[in-house]
This record gives sequence, C-alpha cells and structure tokens, in this order.
Amino acid sequence: MRSVFVALDLETTGLDPETDAIIEIGVVKFRGETVLDEWGTLVRPERPIPPAVVELTGIRPEEAEQAPPLRALLPRLRALVGDAVLVGHSIDQDLAFLRRYGLFRENEALDTYELAAILVPYAGGHSLSTLARDLGIPVEVVHRALEDARLTHRLFQALFERACQLPEPILEEIIRHAARFPWPPRRFFEEALRAVQRGRFADQSIGAQLRAKGRATAEAYLAPPPVRARPLRPRREPQPLDEEALARLLEPGGALSRIFPDYEHRPQQVEMLRAVAASFNEGTHRMIEAGTGVGKSLAYLIPAAVWALQNGERVVISTYTIPLQEQLLQKDIPVLQRLFSESGLADGSALRVALLKGRAHYLCPARVMQLRHAGPSSIDELRMLVKILVWLPTTRTGDGDELYLPTPAERALWARLSADNEACTAEVCAAWGEGGCFLHRARKAAEAAHLIIVNHALLFADVTTQNMVLPEHRHLIIDEAHHLEEAATRQLTVEIDRFGLLRLLQEAGGARDHRTGGLAGALTTLSRGLPPALRGPLTGLTRRLSEAVEAARTGVDVLMDALVAFLEAAAPGRGEHARKVLLQGAERQRPAWAAVEQAWELLSARWRAVQEALASIRAALTELLEHGFAEVEEPLGLVQVLSHDFERARQVLEAAIRNPSPDTVYWLEGQGEGGAGLMSVCTRPPWKWARWCGGTCWGPGAA
Repeated sequence: MRSVFVALDLETTGLDPETDAIIEIGVVKFRGETVLDEWGTLVRPERPIPPAVVELTGIRPEEAEQAPPLRALLPRLRALVGDAVLVGHSIDQDLAFLRRYGLFRENEALDTYELAAILVPYAGGHSLSTLARDLGIPVEVVHRALEDARLTHRLFQALFERACQLPEPILEEIIRHAARFPWPPRRFFEEALRAVQRGRFADQSIGAQLRAKGRATAEAYLAPPPVRARPLRPRREPQPLDEEALARLLEPGGALSRIFPDYEHRPQQVEMLRAVAASFNEGTHRMIEAGTGVGKSLAYLIPAAVWALQNGERVVISTYTIPLQEQLLQKDIPVLQRLFSESGLADGSALRVALLKGRAHYLCPARVMQLRHAGPSSIDELRMLVKILVWLPTTRTGDGDELYLPTPAERALWARLSADNEACTAEVCAAWGEGGCFLHRARKAAEAAHLIIVNHALLFADVTTQNMVLPEHRHLIIDEAHHLEEAATRQLTVEIDRFGLLRLLQEAGGARDHRTGGLAGALTTLSRGLPPALRGPLTGLTRRLSEAVEAARTGVDVLMDALVAFLEAAAPGRGEHARKVLLQGAERQRPAWAAVEQAWELLSARWRAVQEALASIRAALTELLEHGFAEVEEPLGLVQVLSHDFERARQVLEAAIRNPSPDTVYWLEGQGEGGAGLMSVCTRPPWKWARWCGGTCWGPGAA
C-alpha cells in the first residue's frame, strides 16, 4: 500500500458535536502494516462526563480534569495527520467533532464500517469489535481511543487483504463506476488494484484460479454456478415407514441420545413422530398442537426425510418466518443427517434439501447487467452495485439476505434489482451463464430435493399461480400453522399506491429531472451504437415514451389526490391514526368517489399511451434482434418486464375503481396527511389442502 493513512478514534461525552465534548483522542499513522507513528491523550472536556460514558470507557472525571484542553492539543493532532487519508469506524461522527475547530476539512476519509458492509456482509455484527473478532483480530480493550485506533488499523488491513482477493476485472469495474462520483472508497479499491497488479496476492485470489482456466472476464466471475442434481424417481408402490424403528431413534438409549449425551427424552415428541409417520403411511391429513419444548422439528423431519428417501418423493415444509427456515436448514437438518448416520436407518448423505424463497429474495442477473451497462445514477446506486459485484463471485444462491443492507434506500434498490418480476422465465434467463439466473437455479435445485423448505408466503404464492411456484408434490407439512390465516391475507392482498406507480413510471422513462435512467435511458444509450438509418426511428420512439410517461406522472398525482380527498371525506378527523374505508356500494355512491372515477379515466388513457409506446418499442427491438443486433436483448427484456407490470397495475386499478369483482374485497387505506393506497384481497377460500398438493398433506400447529 503506497499511501499514508491515519486511523483516528475519539471518545466523547455524547453523540452531538454541537453540545458534547471530546474526552480522548487516539491516532495511528501507518503505511500498510507498518506503523509510522501513534499518539493517544485524554482531553479536558470542560463539562461533566455522563455516568454511562464513565462506565463504558472507564475514563474517570478526575483523570480528564487533569488533561490538557482540546485547543492545546489541536496543533499536534494537525501536524501528525497532515494531508494523510483518515480512516475510522463511522468516521463521519468523529470528524463532525473535529471540523467544528476547522480540522481536516480537505482530508479524504475512509469509513471501515462502509468498507466492511461491502466486503464482510455476513458478519455477526458491524461494530468495530465484532468485525475484528469475526476476522480473527484479537480484541483486548474497547472504547479507549488509542486501542480503538489500533484496532481500526488492523481491521483496515484485513479488509484491504479481502479487497485484494477480488478478481482484477471486478476491481477495475468498481473503479470505473466510482470515477463518476465523489465516493471515498474509490481510493481504497485503487490501492487494492495496484497491489493485485503487482502480483502480491496473485497466487491466492479467485482471479488467479479463473485466469488459469482461461476465464478471466467479469462475466465468468459473476455467472452463477450450474446445478448438478439428479431428478427424483418416485416408487410405483410407496414403501411404508417403520414407525417403531423411527420411534427408537428418540427413545432413551437411541441414536439421538448417543449424539447428544445431555439429550432429554420427551414422550410428546415420540408421540408426535408416530402421528406424523402414520399420516404418511395412511395418506391422511392431521393437525397437531405442539407446545414449546416438544421438539416438533425433529418429530416431523425424521419421518418426512425417511419417506422422501425411500420413496423418491418430495416433501414440502412450510414455516411462517424465514429465520425458522434458516434454523431448519442450518441446525436441524445437520442433526438429522448425523442421526441417520449414527443409526444406519437411512443414508443421510443422500438427503437433498433445498431452501426456496420468494422472487424478491433472488438477484436478477439481467437487471444487474442493465445497471452495469448504464452505470449507477447516484452514490446509493453505486454503493449497491459495488456490494453486488463484490458478493457475486462467492454466492451460490444469489439470495439478497446474504448482503448487509441496513438502510431503507438500499432495500428499495434491492427491490429494483431482484427477480420479483412475473414476466421473468427460465428461457429469458437461460443465456446468463451455464447456471442460468439464481431464481430458476433455486427452483431447479428444489425439483431435485427430497425436502423443500419454504415459508407460508411462498406457499400461498404457489396457490395464486395455480401451482407454478413450487415443484409438484404430494406431501405438505405446515409448521407454525396458527399464522396461516395472517399469511394468507397478506399474500393474497394487492396494494397500489402513489410511490409504486411513480416508481414504475421512473423505470420506463427515467426520473423527473430527465437524467439518464430507466428504459428511456437504456434506449438512448443503445441508439448511439446503431447505424444512422436506424437511430432516428428508435430515438423517436424513445421520445414518445418519455412524453407519455411524463403525462402519466401528472395523472397519477391527480388520481392519488382524489383518493386522499375521498378518504378524508369518508373517514375525517383521524389525525395521525391509520384510516381505512371499505369500498362497498354505499361508499361508491359518495360524490367524492365520482372524482376518483374521473381521475382514473384521465390516468387510464395516459397509462394506455405508455403501454402503446412500449408495444411499439417492443416491435422495433424485436425486428432489430431478428436482423442480428444482439445488443438489443437486454432493453428488449426490460420492455417485456415493464409491459407486464404496466398491464397488471392497470387491471388492478380498473377492477378496484370501476369493475369490482364479487370475489374480492377492496378498501382504501391511509395515514395522516401523507397519502392513500388502494388495497384488494381475493376472498376465494384457499383452504383445500388436498387440492393444492394433490394428495396427502399434514399441518401441525405449534404454540
């Protein structure tokens, strides 16, 4: 590392730089692993130190009172730092205190919290001490300035080494995107690239391994690995479970007690296991109430896994929450496999288990490719893209839960990049690497699995799409079934609000300030690379789309304002409390509802104009593709996605406002003076379990 850095840490009486004071300074000046200088000192705060801070830091008020005042220490601090790059954990907080005194306003600053969120998303926590421990850095003293500065230096070095393990093309792409913005981590990645190019980390990196195979391109690093899984082959005549043999696993002296010497025999667990096994053998439904401490997971997993293994059939297990899904996969399934190995009852190594989540959890490679080609339009988009570029070479699932996305802005950006798009198909994504896209890769793995772990939301998504989400299955276990009604209501509800409609328009036509973005921006970029004879028609279609989008934006505001006015008329004077109005016949006779219908008539015409522009663009791009212009594939895919989303939004609004269905409940909901959202929920009863899964299913309810 060529640059000189200074790790800085402050202890203060509180978090407000306007009213609180510095009580300790710690500084470590370094180049790479070499410490050039370090300094630590207490500071007289000129105000009381709160007891909580005394307890946290161990700095006693009488000690601080003997220290020099801050102004006497500033010259040495200024001289020690000079023009070096500052490094700190949540560095902006410390700099806010020092910049009140005119210090370091021109110095670059790198935040190890931000770098760790990119490079170590899986950490157990992102505090300084937690990150250090996760990375194997010894932690002896915390919340003392010099010790924390030393720890920050060691954390920075560990993060730098991780950056140097990244493939060279990925580092180059990060730097290229970052060059458009005043983003401090750009320097960090530039230093990492220089180290990689000098060969310091060449033998250890992912890039070195792929270069040896002749695959040193960004796409080689970013494509998901293929799924190699054998399909299940169901037996013609199912082999019944041996209930006695299964029960012996949990009895005193059984295999489970040999694995866990402290295991406590629970008769209720054995009783539940027998009941579940009987349901599989008899092909009957069963509902079980299992209190806390029964050990219900193993009670249903053991018979489910043995049935699946010996009969070549899938068993779907649905839970209410994703954390419970993770618990089953990471804790209970390994115990199950050990249990089988210990007892010899089944081949635990042959058991294939798949965790399947909803579309919104999986990254869409096509959408990421569009962002990579167009480039981020903000620092938030840049930060998200960098997180994804760093993560993609290592993830096998493409599950966004593996990323650290602490802010609402980042989670909103993830939603735009996820596979939450019903127009997405395996055929569309087949060109994305040997493994296809992550969503279809996960579904392919599920098709080859004995146990498929899902949550209730995904189970109901399968219902609403006529069993198009989950692989065909005859056996269903519903854990936490007492949450089923709530999950059904949530999953079957459709919501339309101002933000969602405007976001959809932005994806088509870009932002209101007309900066490059959305489909219109992608088409503008595409047209520059086309022959002049083809450029004009596409430019005209792009202009037509932008004008239609701008008119529709105004229509959205008119409709939503009318809905807010109707809500106020139907449920006045609620203040900050949530307001809901059921849109039944009497409510639709109010004068204010006529204004809603008129507003929708206006928006409907403008919405259709956007859809017609999309249809014309789709036809033009399809013709270009047929004539060999492969570069139109990505914008064509985006047009197809948008066409589907626009039609779905139009259908929901049309039904809610003008043509309500007798099988659906509609209501208007809002809070305070903010806005209103149209809500609808299908009321056709989805409770016929046998129709869903085609045969035997079983649903335990747990306390």
